[in-house]
Amino acid sequence: MATVQEPRSRPKYDEFLDARLERTRQQVRAADLGVATLGLVALTFAFGTVMLLLDKWLDLHVIVRQLALAGFVIGAAIYIAKVLMRPFAQTINPYYA
Repeated sequence: MATVQEPRSRPKYDEFLDARLERTRQQVRAADLGVATLGLVALTFAFGTVMLLLDKWLDLHVIVRQLALAGFVIGAAIYIAKVLMRPFAQTINPYYA
């Protein structure tokens, strides 16, 4: 014989665990965002240092410096689109959180 069971209300600890999991997901997302931001800052400093050294060593023309800057800005935009926006687009596995 099949019996139909009425749905039970969720115990208090289930709601507590769900709240903790959501908070942990937000913390993981914030950590990923921080790492990606620091990566962008490091790449910016590296670009600046390399361009400074190349300009002093080779005495680069203004057009070359502007093209290098344009290339860096395009690369930074791609980095932002792929790496920096990833934490907002993906869900975090609750087993990982």
